Amino acid sequence: MKLLKYIFQYKKITNVDEKTHEERVGYYPIIPCVFEWGGKKTRLLDGLLDSGSDGIVIPLVLAEYLELNLIPEDDPMRVVGYEIERYNAKLNLTLGRSGRYVTLNDIEASVPKKEDGVPILIGRNPIFKLYEVTFKEGEVGGAIVLTPQAETSKKKKGKKRR
Repeated sequence: MKLLKYIFQYKKITNVDEKTHEERVGYYPIIPCVFEWGGKKTRLLDGLLDSGSDGIVIPLVLAEYLELNLIPEDDPMRVVGYEIERYNAKLNLTLGRSGRYVTLNDIEASVPKKEDGVPILIGRNPIFKLYEVTFKEGEVGGAIVLTPQAETSKKKKGKKRR
């Protein structure tokens, strides 16, 4: 599998504060992705690149759509002070857009058993093992740079020391 270098601009997301009813604008490190298993495929989806997450997390409705083999997991997910029961499943993840894609096969994903607005999270495994990830944040917006680990190790080996 040949990994490609990617630069994804942060996505602007606008929502309304429930208490004040004021509009809030935020910029988030979103990666375009497609999930596939057993001949079923999703449309292009937004996955939040989450350096605080160990792996891939997908909502139950997505796992059911793909007809994934959901295996109950004894070890719950730990999320900001509480635990969530989950399933484990395998699937294929395709990153990219505009004809520049890379597919990661047979990756593990966690699927929370409870369905309540679970976002797609793209965590450290497998992304941070395959890519050197750089978050470039600005006053407004930002970008995510994914550089294949092989490229970064070649550059480091090729540097001359003085």
